[in-house]
Amino acid sequence: SDAFNTAITNNVYLNGEGIIEFKNRLTTIRNEAFYLPYTNNLKSVVLPNGVESIGEAAFYRCFRLKDVTLPTSLLTIGDSAFAECELLTDIIIPDGVQAIGNGAFRWCYGLRSVTMSDSVTELGFLCFDGCKALESVQLSDNITTIQNSTFYWCTALRELNIPSNLEIIEDYALCACAALPNILLPDGLKSIGKFAFMSCHEFTDIDIPEGVTLM
Repeated sequence: SDAFNTAITNNVYLNGEGIIEFKNRLTTIRNEAFYLPYTNNLKSVVLPNGVESIGEAAFYRCFRLKDVTLPTSLLTIGDSAFAECELLTDIIIPDGVQAIGNGAFRWCYGLRSVTMSDSVTELGFLCFDGCKALESVQLSDNITTIQNSTFYWCTALRELNIPSNLEIIEDYALCACAALPNILLPDGLKSIGKFAFMSCHEFTDIDIPEGVTLM
């Protein structure tokens, strides 16, 4: 068919409507797999079940990418995997994903909501840095650390659950979350980093748990 105008690899095609079509079973999306000039028109991705890992910068700067469906087989999302995908609006992290890399969704300026299951135990630094439209994040309850600048400059963020198992909030973790109201910190929290809540203008009071020994 004339629609299949670009063969990206032997088993991945970009059709004329900007939709990726996978022809064979995949287990890994390689580093920078779609960070290529001829994927600039990529608009929609449905990763097939069987894919277990998305490599570093796999969809980096796919500026027209609007829709991504992740499979239940997925275990890891690499560093900067979807960074600067400016038209992405919603992301659902399926049950089974264990780790989301550094800057995975950094500078996704159109991203509004993120939902993740409790299988996620690691969320990388700068993960949602600069996502200025992000309003709602459902974090895994099994995340123990909110890393450096994870939600830096998420100025529209209003809904964020703090995991009950959280132990560490690193430097700048929620810096400039100007719309975020007061949050409830869990009793098991041990450390709060520098400038973690700087420019969180909607905070009126915050109770620091007794177990916090460093801040």
